[in-house]
Amino acid sequence: MSNLIPLGTGRVFRDPSTGQIVVKKDTLRQDAPIGDDFGGDDDDGFEGADDDFGDDGEIGSLSKEERKAIHKRRQAMHKDHRDDRKDLRSDRRSERRDHDDSAGHPNDKDKNMGSNWGTASIGNSETLVAAGPTVINVVAEEEFVCEDLTMAGAAGSLLTDVKIGSRSVFTSQHGTDISTFSASAFLRGFLKGQKVKIGQAIKFSVVLPGAGTVSAQIFGKQKQSNCS
Repeated sequence: MSNLIPLGTGRVFRDPSTGQIVVKKDTLRQDAPIGDDFGGDDDDGFEGADDDFGDDGEIGSLSKEERKAIHKRRQAMHKDHRDDRKDLRSDRRSERRDHDDSAGHPNDKDKNMGSNWGTASIGNSETLVAAGPTVINVVAEEEFVCEDLTMAGAAGSLLTDVKIGSRSVFTSQHGTDISTFSASAFLRGFLKGQKVKIGQAIKFSVVLPGAGTVSAQIFGKQKQSNCS
């Protein structure tokens, strides 16, 4: 043994017909200490070998039935791994759908319901003969997803609250001038992604400084049911 050159650790097989020892070269690892003749340490570098090859760790000594059993165990382990990955992907898709529904965003489920989304606008206005508060009710006749909001009207009018149904999506304690949501303003997209159900109203609470008219116009995507 003193004249042998250690090459490392790797998978070793025995040809049952000739008894010849065969080493699989592409499994060799050069991590063994020089001069180590592996005496009394057959399992070094092969953690888990007992699980794959039995107690003796030598695949060449296994019977055909034992090798088949090992192959079946490996196949079962790979199948379990694939099933786990499928379950994980399914859970992630479910989480994304739940998030989209809770946030009011159109999702893949909507696209697969046989419906088309088209560009549309919905809006309304209110007129007062004297200063005071009013509510602009914008009702969606079809399922609608908001993109841009444009408000116009009497100078100095203040937006104090926006609700979709009973859900508040905007509140301003002292009121926000409606010019903030004009056609050239940068906050027109603050309702982007909000989903409005059929027959549901978007309510804009506004305070006018005097007699005048105030309006709200919302541009977005409207779902049109397919006609048979």
